Amino acid sequence: MARSKNKLEAEEKNKQTINEYEEYIEQQGGIKENKKQKRRRRWRRFFIFTISFILFMFIFVNPIGKDGLVYRLTANDDTDTILEYTVVDCIGDPKKIDIPEKHLFIPVTRIGDWVFVNCDSLTSVKIPDSIISIGDWAFLGCENLEDVYITDIGAWCSISCENDSSSPLTYANNLYLDGELITELVIPKGVTSIGDYAFHDCSSLTSITIPDSVTSIGDYAFYGCSSLTNITIPDSVTNIGDHAFHGCSSLTSITIPDSVTSIGWWAFYGCSGIIELENGVSYVDKWVIDCDTSVESIVVRENTVGIADSAFSDCSSLVGITIPNSVTRICNSAFWDCSSLESVTIPDSVTSIGDEAFYKCSSLESIIIGDSVTSIGRAPFGGCRSLVSISVDENNGYYKSIDGNLYTKDGKTLIQYAVGKTNLEFLIPNSVSRIGNGAFWGCSSLESITITDSVTIIGDEAFYGCNSLTNVTIGDSVTSIGTHAFSWCTSLTSIVIPNSITSIGNGAFALCSNLSIYYKGSRKEWNRLINIFNSSGLEDATIHYNYVED
Repeated sequence: MARSKNKLEAEEKNKQTINEYEEYIEQQGGIKENKKQKRRRRWRRFFIFTISFILFMFIFVNPIGKDGLVYRLTANDDTDTILEYTVVDCIGDPKKIDIPEKHLFIPVTRIGDWVFVNCDSLTSVKIPDSIISIGDWAFLGCENLEDVYITDIGAWCSISCENDSSSPLTYANNLYLDGELITELVIPKGVTSIGDYAFHDCSSLTSITIPDSVTSIGDYAFYGCSSLTNITIPDSVTNIGDHAFHGCSSLTSITIPDSVTSIGWWAFYGCSGIIELENGVSYVDKWVIDCDTSVESIVVRENTVGIADSAFSDCSSLVGITIPNSVTRICNSAFWDCSSLESVTIPDSVTSIGDEAFYKCSSLESIIIGDSVTSIGRAPFGGCRSLVSISVDENNGYYKSIDGNLYTKDGKTLIQYAVGKTNLEFLIPNSVSRIGNGAFWGCSSLESITITDSVTIIGDEAFYGCNSLTNVTIGDSVTSIGTHAFSWCTSLTSIVIPNSITSIGNGAFALCSNLSIYYKGSRKEWNRLINIFNSSGLEDATIHYNYVED
């Protein structure tokens, strides 16, 4: 029995030893396997890094494509694509350029600034439908460029061009659609706007058909289309931009629909075939577009519906004008710097007065705004240094006059202070939450302004050129001071600024050279504000921190 028991114990011990050995072998094998795995991981990481580096160099570091085009990859939230290419340079002096729709499978959407400048040998360029913008001076000096090729008129109309030398048509003059020279342009339905410089100097065009989906014709859109003989503008169009048809010297007829609410500066300059001259005033259809600057008195003809941008600008001899009841729109800068103009009666038919419409009419003493006006632009009477009274018909539902100054009907926006007043001080009414752009522009009498706690926004150029202003107190609710708000306030020596301010526009205090700031916050708060808005003109001002008013 004892032997059997010892035998069993020995067998059990052997089994345990074997199990321990097997476990040891398994562990050793596992360790060896782990080492192999580690080596594999190292190689895998090295491979991924190498491929990633090659791709980075290939895609991100300005890769060069065909025709010597150089690209830069960018991310853009404004388009449907996460990544896009911009053409940023052109190597050499190619004769023809075919910009691809995609480069390395990524869309090419932009042509950068100065890309083809002085490419003297360039004679033709093909621009894909994917392009949405062309930068500053992209084709400057391409004097031998003759032809531009596109495949989609709608896409072409929507390209954003920064200036005339952004558009290749400025030099080329000939536009081809799917290989065919365009002479009779038909803009497809669905296009809503014709972009700035879209057909600039496209001298091959003889006629244009615009669909009723278009609402806006951009600046210089058809500038210099010297072969254009006729155009029909549909009732959908509301805006015709600056120089839109400038130099269309062959144009013989045009009808401007009643839907048009604004016509830009010199939109029809040089269109002698459609301009009617009457008593020194130039008309296109039912719009006044220009005037002889020597005219002293004007009676605008009946049935006129609008006065275009800058139509009477710089008419320094103009003393009086009669505007008929048919006129509904007075556009931007319409009477800019009519320095002899003494009186204007705005008829009840007028519904809109544009930006700076009577700017620097320095002899204008009073003005009456009728009950039909529903829209008034920025600083409509800015710099009218003799203006002492702005009156608004009490039945007007959008605007009102308080003490001869112009406000919105609810009193929340001060649109225009009558800058010819001789008051030395002004207290912004407690109803006002916004001081409009250019509201006090050029007021030379005011020495002190108190901006009450109701105000939250001081608009761009609000006090620009108030050269007698010495002291300003800004209320504790103001959060934003606009661009050039106090620029050229050359006498300004003291201003109280609350720590509620979160935004100061560029040049807000430019040329305020002797300025002391009394800031209601700490040095740290001020430094944080100035670091963000470091072009405000306050860099040399004397700052007093933690200011507490008496």
